[in-house]
Amino acid sequence: MKKLSSLILSMALLLSLVPCIASAITFHPSNLTVIMEYGETPLGGIQIAICRVADVEEENGESVYQTVQAFAGAGADFSNLTKEKNITLAASLNTYASANQIARDIKATNNAGKSTFSNLPAGLYLVAQADRENSEYLIAP
Repeated sequence: MKKLSSLILSMALLLSLVPCIASAITFHPSNLTVIMEYGETPLGGIQIAICRVADVEEENGESVYQTVQAFAGAGADFSNLTKEKNITLAASLNTYASANQIARDIKATNNAGKSTFSNLPAGLYLVAQADRENSEYLIAP
């Protein structure tokens, strides 16, 4: 099996920010496109699973994250996110989601290695491989 390191973002933040009167932030539904490649070779047929782990809200002109109900028991801390913290947090949330059978949206990548999830509410999303057992590639959440 081939192992991919850091190929997929551990979490994808979907924010469509439109400034409004009085500096309020408006969040609109967005699309998330996951691109899977090994080197420059697109990986088609990889099952990608996503789920929202936190809602985003405006508080005093800044974006803040509130854990969604399904992940309330996960003890996730979304403050001061860094690449290293994202990797650790994504692995933990993926384990929690699997153990608690949390529903995820799953789509396979196309021949160009892309999979697009449309009309998603603004928030913080866990992106993980859904078919690790049956795949030639192992992709970290």
